[in-house]
Amino acid sequence: MNMSSDTPEEVPAVAPPPFSSHRLSLPFALRLPSLIAVGATSGGLLGLIHGANETGLRFRAENAHRLPATQTGWYLYHKSKNYVAMLGGIKEGVRMAGKQALWVGVFVASEEGVDRARGAVSRIWSGLREDVNGEVEGASKDFVSTLFAGLGTAGLFSAWNRFPLPTAARVAKMGAKAGLVFGVLQDGVSMMRGRRLGYVEFFKRLAGRGERSVTTAATAAI
Repeated sequence: MNMSSDTPEEVPAVAPPPFSSHRLSLPFALRLPSLIAVGATSGGLLGLIHGANETGLRFRAENAHRLPATQTGWYLYHKSKNYVAMLGGIKEGVRMAGKQALWVGVFVASEEGVDRARGAVSRIWSGLREDVNGEVEGASKDFVSTLFAGLGTAGLFSAWNRFPLPTAARVAKMGAKAGLVFGVLQDGVSMMRGRRLGYVEFFKRLAGRGERSVTTAATAAI
């Protein structure tokens, strides 16, 4: 006769998903080249289109006084224009890809720097412990860091191009808005993948305290 044991079975601990504490579930060493590649690709495509159109218009303007008069001449004219436009598009695409990759890299590095600085401050002032992934539990890797990274990158971009103050202010607003939108999107992806966000946990604790207060007051009234 089989006797069932009264000792409860141990439930194995559930390990968190790999890289769940990182932005976009990617460590910085992978996130940096991935986003740089995306930025370079988008910049290259935009530069290719813009450069081809601009070079084609310049070719037409430079040759407006000597338009061909024969069918063969028009064929050679369009062939030359397409070649010049293609070459100009490739040059502009490479240039824009490099610029876009550079500034995306600055943005991602700034975001990571702000994350680490906020995590260090949290460890010092709150004594937060490290979780199983080696990340500071409760460290704020959220849209706030992304917003500041966008603002800082916009400031560096304005200083590099020596923009006047009104233009720099407009660029700073655009950088802050872009950082806010991108940060909120990252937070949404992180929440869907199981990463805990500092401000979300704060509001949860706040709501829990409110519910306990209401329950305590109702019990006391009874």
